[in-house]
Amino acid sequence: MHLGSLYHDDVIDHADQLRGRPSANAVWGPHLAVLGGDCVTSSGVRTLLELGQCEGWDRSPRVRTGRYPTR
Repeated sequence: MHLGSLYHDDVIDHADQLRGRPSANAVWGPHLAVLGGDCVTSSGVRTLLELGQCEGWDRSPRVRTGRYPTR
């Protein structure tokens, strides 16, 4: 999940390198770097959910219904 945030950060910062190597932004361009970051992050969340490490996330009203609760 951290790697996904680094992809997004590289786009925001217009970074050409990450830790001395070409960044996702430099290799794929900003649009694909954001999509790649989204993919890596969602894969991490899915893995945590499968391992049972995100208890409570599946109880969120937004996750169950796809929208925020109204009061």
